[in-house]
Amino acid sequence: MNHKLALLIALCYSFSACAYAEQKMAKKSRGHLVEKCLNVGKQYKPIYYIATIGSEGTTLTTHDGTLWQVSEKTSHRAAQWNEGESLIISPNRDAFYRLSNKQRGEFVNALISHGPSAEETVRIEFIDYRHPYIRLTDGSRWGTKRSAEFSTWEEEDIVLQGINRSLFGKPNVLINLTKSSNLLVGRYVDE
Repeated sequence: MNHKLALLIALCYSFSACAYAEQKMAKKSRGHLVEKCLNVGKQYKPIYYIATIGSEGTTLTTHDGTLWQVSEKTSHRAAQWNEGESLIISPNRDAFYRLSNKQRGEFVNALISHGPSAEETVRIEFIDYRHPYIRLTDGSRWGTKRSAEFSTWEEEDIVLQGINRSLFGKPNVLINLTKSSNLLVGRYVDE
């Protein structure tokens, strides 16, 4: 193992929030480079923007065209929100997702009513089941652990990116709209 790689791995493990970081040697996987370290201690926060808000806050659409059905209990909050405000998505109980408004410090619970529009759709571009690695059409790269759920995911599946609010597991989540499932993931970072 070269000195630079050993230093990078030591740096990854020195971050307490990065206990899940894995050593990845520069291996070729179907012709693609597998990076060496996952998400060095930081949670990546993918941002979605509010494009439209329905009457009384019962629905909202994000910039990618995803239509959300807001729960009755929280729709009064969404009714006060404005187009252009930023949202972070995270899984919640049952089939609901939590849409957190960064400007207001508020959240609503919502179901996905309709996935993103064609021009804004992010899909799985490449998936490596052996190293559990996913690359999306937006260029982001994600690592996860092998699981029965992961083995059902396929190239061209439609995904949204969110955060894991739990203290356990990887810091981010990919929401597979094609398979109606979620995976906890860590984002790969470049050296």
